[in-house]
Amino acid sequence: MWRFLVTRPDGKGSESLIVSDLPVSEAEVTVQLSGPASIQLTLPLYFQHLVGDDGNPVFVPWGSMVYAERNGVIMGGAIVEEIDATGPQLQISAIGFVGYIQDMPFVGEYGAYDADPLDLARYIWAHVQGQEGGNLGLSIDGLRSNRRIGTRGIPAFRGRPEIKDAQGNVVTAAIPPRAEVNDEPFLLSWYQTSNLLEMFNNLASVTPFDYAERHRWYDDRIVHHLDLAHPQMGKRREDLRFVIGENLTVAPKVFQSGKSYASEIMLLGAGEGSAKVKAISSQPSRARLRRVAIINDPSIPHVTLAKSMTDNELKYRTGLPSVSDLVVSDHPNAPLGTFDVGDTIFVQASNSWFEEADMWVRIVSITYHPGDEEQASVTVVKEGE
Repeated sequence: MWRFLVTRPDGKGSESLIVSDLPVSEAEVTVQLSGPASIQLTLPLYFQHLVGDDGNPVFVPWGSMVYAERNGVIMGGAIVEEIDATGPQLQISAIGFVGYIQDMPFVGEYGAYDADPLDLARYIWAHVQGQEGGNLGLSIDGLRSNRRIGTRGIPAFRGRPEIKDAQGNVVTAAIPPRAEVNDEPFLLSWYQTSNLLEMFNNLASVTPFDYAERHRWYDDRIVHHLDLAHPQMGKRREDLRFVIGENLTVAPKVFQSGKSYASEIMLLGAGEGSAKVKAISSQPSRARLRRVAIINDPSIPHVTLAKSMTDNELKYRTGLPSVSDLVVSDHPNAPLGTFDVGDTIFVQASNSWFEEADMWVRIVSITYHPGDEEQASVTVVKEGE
């Protein structure tokens, strides 16, 4: 049983209930791995003019939050972003809490050396939620990693030979020459950082870490948390399975695309001309021609971060056969709500519709379609991609 609620945030970390059960005719609830969730609602047109107890309309862009609840469990939460009343019904589009920092700037200046990227990720959220009217009440995992970014510069040293006394004894040991180490702090600044979600995702790529939003009831209020996992989120679910003809009623699309294939990744970051930050990662193939994918990202301030990103991007450019979209029905094989983003599940082609679909896949997003026959659209990638 699904229920949709609306609350009003106060920008100080709290919110008040406005509507406890919306008369929704259609809905889509999407949860995402390492990305913002989303909720799409269709309602009667008169809700456009309905006001809450505070005298404001129920739906206010960036002033209302909607939650999707299934059997008492909150499946997703989002901030109202768009309202469309041009047709016969009211269309509401809401973006997950992570989407709040999309195109949000850093308003100060902050540099860090030898820092854990997970601490820097938390710092981004502390900065945003520390601004007046910007506190969503979102708590962040305290997870740590052994990864460090931000290098303090050291000038070059020509070295020094050993010094001996008259008897030939070494008085001072030789010091070998040392190449210059560029000063490359991790930098957040008002003049360079205009999209904090992009920077947050860069940190996720470098560490690497996965993240996912989670909302739950705590007494009579809703609490919000951003789960972090290093190196990745989810479990290998050997207790569940997706089986064609059972809980997969539509044959999955099995594809092999050359458009995404690359044997070399080149990233161009901050700077101009020959001083521009550049990093290249390559893995030549004897069976394929060389293909280069170029990433232009002026927000990347130094080579260390750029190289980590190209290394990670290269892992996803193999172009191997994969399954992308599954339509999963509520079934004892894998009841809806028992699997989550990040989990790895086996797809079984038991009736031989697609023998190539026998593979372990990792869930990257789930879109629920509340209705008489409960189904979910599940986006997956082949394990290891």
